[in-house]
Amino acid sequence: MAVSRETYLKQQAAKLPAAQQKAALAQITAATKGGVSKEELTKLDAQFNTVLYGASGMGGTAGVAPFLKQTGTTAVTGPTTTPNPYAEQREFERKSAFAILEDTFKQYNLETLAPVIKQFMIEGISAEEATLRLRDNEAYKNRFIGNQGRIAKGLAAYSPKEYLQAEEVYQNLLNSNNLSGLANKTTVDKLIAGAVSPAETQDRINKVFNKIDNASADVKNELGRYFSQYGFNDPNMQRNQLAESILSGEDPAMKLESGIRKAQLRAGATAAKFALPEQRIETIEGLLQQAGISDTYAAGQQGFQTLAQIEPTTTKLSDIYKEAAVSEEELQKEAFLGLKSERRKKLAEKEQATFSGQAGTTQVSLAQQSRGTF
Repeated sequence: MAVSRETYLKQQAAKLPAAQQKAALAQITAATKGGVSKEELTKLDAQFNTVLYGASGMGGTAGVAPFLKQTGTTAVTGPTTTPNPYAEQREFERKSAFAILEDTFKQYNLETLAPVIKQFMIEGISAEEATLRLRDNEAYKNRFIGNQGRIAKGLAAYSPKEYLQAEEVYQNLLNSNNLSGLANKTTVDKLIAGAVSPAETQDRINKVFNKIDNASADVKNELGRYFSQYGFNDPNMQRNQLAESILSGEDPAMKLESGIRKAQLRAGATAAKFALPEQRIETIEGLLQQAGISDTYAAGQQGFQTLAQIEPTTTKLSDIYKEAAVSEEELQKEAFLGLKSERRKKLAEKEQATFSGQAGTTQVSLAQQSRGTF
């Protein structure tokens, strides 16, 4: 709200040294009561500014004497200096530079730093020095807090313009992925601090959310088993919380992606009515990862059907022929990767030899059951 010229002059007078304040206020009161012209009041304001900022434009005692002479006040400061005719222009330019700096920060949505800039102007420092000192200010650091993470990683800090551009990119990306609840400063600061590029952010979202959204009903039924340990009882509904965990770092994203793969394998085992402990699910997941098989769901559906056929029969034949049991690892490699087990092959040959001369047998040999699954 605009203030009257009298109020403004009194505010200026309040900034004067204590010895001059009383005389200045008396002069203002007398001038306004007597109907002094606008030009005279402007001249009085200029005298106050000269006292406040000095002839150099950086503060001082220059200009005190003319004012004291007019008001009849005795100066308590040291000797005056000769007024500098360019001081007013320099002070105007300094204030203009600060005004530009303040307007620039407002355009960047950085109004929280406006009081800091004003304080620098009151202190009489240059706009260039103010720009440098801003970087050490707590308000500035908090506004661009993601830069601390970048510096810790040995990366260059973003300039305010670069930081704001990055914020816009991340916010648009999160909104386009139906994650508007995370399109906020807290999330974006973490992404910048972690030096997670927009491309990597999108990749993390794709790896988890696309697989959840496109999962079959049987896989979705298994997701709670693996995601509950991370606090997600219903990953289909807790999208924002899930995304926040995914984006918080590479490790959480990898763990959640692993949980999806295990759910896909567990769905395949359930469909094949093949019961197995969680440790074997983890082993098979690692086996498929090492082999570079990306379609875990299809591998689980086919692999467990094969494993459900060959594992019980192989175990039975090992007992009948008193052979060492074929390991789970061998059978899993055959079922999921198509790598034939030599020991299972020998058991199949013994079975064929035993029944080759018997007519009318209805038993299907193990060798006939074995077929490539990949």
